[in-house]
Amino acid sequence: MNEEEYMIEETAPQEAPKPRLVLMGEFSAGKSTLTNIILDSQPLPMKVTATRLPPVQISYGAPAAFTVGMDGTKTPIDLNNLENVCMDETALIEVHMEAEALELCDLLDMPGISDPNMPAEMWENVITPRDCVIWCTHATQAWRQSEAAIWNILRPQSSGTNLLLITQFDKLQNDRDRMRVRKRVEKETEGLFDAVYPVSLLSALRAGEDETVWQDSGVAAFSEHVIRVLTGDDMPNAATAHTAAPTHGKDLRHPSVMPEPEITQIEPRIMPRRVAGSSEANARRRPAPQDVAGIGG
Repeated sequence: MNEEEYMIEETAPQEAPKPRLVLMGEFSAGKSTLTNIILDSQPLPMKVTATRLPPVQISYGAPAAFTVGMDGTKTPIDLNNLENVCMDETALIEVHMEAEALELCDLLDMPGISDPNMPAEMWENVITPRDCVIWCTHATQAWRQSEAAIWNILRPQSSGTNLLLITQFDKLQNDRDRMRVRKRVEKETEGLFDAVYPVSLLSALRAGEDETVWQDSGVAAFSEHVIRVLTGDDMPNAATAHTAAPTHGKDLRHPSVMPEPEITQIEPRIMPRRVAGSSEANARRRPAPQDVAGIGG
């Protein structure tokens, strides 16, 4: 019997998938504004940001947009015609664009949780282990029972860092109201999120290069926390996260820390020479990420 020859086949290393920021909350809670801040641009035309859409995923890549059908079929779409997208037939809208933040992560903007036209299937298995959920709750109606009910269903799916933003915090009349709302929300969500950040997203959006406005908006501390999460340097104890901390130049809009892509090494396998042949291990580039941009506020 002939002795079979064996060789070690080197398998190309694979890049780990990028983390994804999943934006959730009620309509008009600030998800679209937060998306604009993170991307430092407006990915969707202003006229459609109030349109009720399926989940929108935004990823890094050459500018393009597609609808993804329930069967997975992709169809190119003009972003100016998003109001014609049928919720019942579309599982996802994919938007590709070039933005610094998308070098670190993908974005998934979920529809407002109170949308009666949104099929229940849209919520199923939406969160994956690599996701960081950012829940936006409006300060004047902070953490409603409907929000708590949905998060209680979805939270078991999440093993990542989850953050709660109390948006439009500047709409509260005085310091007493702001303190009362913050304490109530922190008490009712204790153990449900890794940190709670009261923020004024519009102030942050208009801050430009004004560091004082950026810090005072509350988004600076939130931004630094997200950078730590995306770069794998998250601090486990963020109990006082609502207290603004110095950002040390780390800005989610212009990340100063761009980590090398994480490489998952695969153990070499012993393969018969006649089967494996001769192959070179060429690292595969990650396909253009699929991300979603914020709709519905």
